[in-house]
Amino acid sequence: QKLEIQEAQPRVRTSMGGFVNFKMRQFEKPTEEYIDAKRGRAEIPEHLRARMPDPHAADYEKAAQAKAEQKSSSAYKSEAERLRAELEELERMKVKLMGQAGLSTSLPKSKSISVPMSINLKKKRS
Repeated sequence: QKLEIQEAQPRVRTSMGGFVNFKMRQFEKPTEEYIDAKRGRAEIPEHLRARMPDPHAADYEKAAQAKAEQKSSSAYKSEAERLRAELEELERMKVKLMGQAGLSTSLPKSKSISVPMSINLKKKRS
C-alpha cells in the first residue's frame, strides 16, 4: 500500500531531467586547502624543504650532458677534413698496390654491343 501511495503522488521533475523524490545534498564551496590537497600538493615546511633533494636534478644533468656532447660546426669541419685526407691516402695506397701487381687502375672498357639490322617482314606488292 505504501508503494501504491508513492506511485500515485505526482513526482517532482528536476532540471537535470530525471524524476527524484529526494533533495540533493548541498556542498559548501571548496576551500583552498581542499583544492590543494586534491591537486596533490603537499605543504612542506621551509626547514625540511632545504634538506630535500631536487626531484628534477637528474633531468638537469641529462640536459647538461647532452649539451656538452653536441659538436660545434668547427668540429664537424675538422672531422670532414680528416676523413677526406684518409680517403686520399687510401686512394694513393690502392694505386701503388695495383701498380705493383701490374693491374691497370682504370676500369676495364666494356665491349660495344652491335645492334642487329632491322628486318622488314612485310611483303612487297608488285
